[in-house]
Amino acid sequence: MKNKDNTGIVNPFALAELITSKKINWDKVENPKAILETVLQTPYQELFDPKFNSPLFAGLQLKRDFSLEKIAQDDIIIRKVGDGVETEAGNIDSIDNLIKFLEDNRDKGINIRDLVRDPSHNLKLEINLGSSIPRRLSNKEWPEHLSNLVLLKDKVSNKKKEWEPENILWEDPGNFFNKAADFFDPIQGAVANCYFIAALSSVAWTRPYLIAHKTRSTGTAQEEFTCMIKFHQIGSIGSKNQKTAEIEVSEKLPLNSSTNNFVYCRSFDPGEIWPGVYEKAFAKWITQNTTDKPDITASGWGNPVTAVQQLTNEKNVTNRLTKDHSATNLWSFIRANSVSRKTIHPMVASTYSSGDASPDKVTYSDSNLAASHAYSVLGWFYKNNKRYVVLRNPWGMTWDTDYTLSGSWLAKHVDWWKPIVFGARGVFAIEATTFKSYFRRIAVVKP
Repeated sequence: MKNKDNTGIVNPFALAELITSKKINWDKVENPKAILETVLQTPYQELFDPKFNSPLFAGLQLKRDFSLEKIAQDDIIIRKVGDGVETEAGNIDSIDNLIKFLEDNRDKGINIRDLVRDPSHNLKLEINLGSSIPRRLSNKEWPEHLSNLVLLKDKVSNKKKEWEPENILWEDPGNFFNKAADFFDPIQGAVANCYFIAALSSVAWTRPYLIAHKTRSTGTAQEEFTCMIKFHQIGSIGSKNQKTAEIEVSEKLPLNSSTNNFVYCRSFDPGEIWPGVYEKAFAKWITQNTTDKPDITASGWGNPVTAVQQLTNEKNVTNRLTKDHSATNLWSFIRANSVSRKTIHPMVASTYSSGDASPDKVTYSDSNLAASHAYSVLGWFYKNNKRYVVLRNPWGMTWDTDYTLSGSWLAKHVDWWKPIVFGARGVFAIEATTFKSYFRRIAVVKP
């Protein structure tokens, strides 16, 4: 199955926590890039584009026409515990080990990519390991104990069977709401469903009353109840679209059995679980699973615009392919669907399937953006004679770069002004010209 409007990339921060079985306070980590490189066993520059077979595109592969498609199950390599790789580059901690490593792998296409002496008199050596030396993780090579938690599948198994993979414990970890539903609450987990989480955030931003806690009791005890969430059929029935239905689920969510950490969607507010319950209900709907334990990995890879419609039942969609419009026109399109800088209808934007698919041949890691990724469009900003697009990354994380605007932003919520800090909770602003280069599509959904 191929669809250029679909997006799919795993949240690297959630994946790192799953692999290490630790809850990491990323705001206090001195060098998060180094941690991601070490845990995901991939150079940072290669993490965010599927052309490098990054593990963040688990179960997906880039084709010659720059479309992404699911990898056939027979082509997935599952490593059992104890299986090694041809080379252990990560164990180099001395000159002697480096010399031995180079001697042992002399015939495997290893080249020195860069050699730099910095002002502190440190010598930095960057080695290209060559394609003949496999990584521990890739888009299609995974350790057995993680494969069922992250990899996308060709199809979902028995609809009447509970999904209980190894290392997963279904528990109720908190309250549906602690406070009002807010756009920054949904944070994507270790599955490639950025499209759904970005759509959920956009709906919470512009249609907050649609995020509701609807329940019915299932027993005499007060805590015995199920939640009901309605999803709407948009177009023909398919793998991510079913007949309109009211889906009932409990508030039990899949947690890491070793740590009780969230594996998949979680809320920015500790102890709040509404985003995870919505994700679970969506997985149950699209798989038509009859149990309370649907396969969350089935929600990976989809269309963010369709997801907005499935949540809102709003039918009028206006798409803009960025290559067909100027940066100014794209910015004006956002303004036309905003009031007081804030979007008033759900808007989402998605990047190209690969930097090589973009007209400007962009490098996503340079801007701390990601290929095949969906973002919520929050509004616009104008500062120092420059036009900015305000976005939110469903990973709930941002980095300070030359591409993003620093400072804060005020957006009017009906009758009050909401202050939002750029660089916090996944919110950032980039110039409209940069947006045009890195993003493939932007769309608005209206009643």
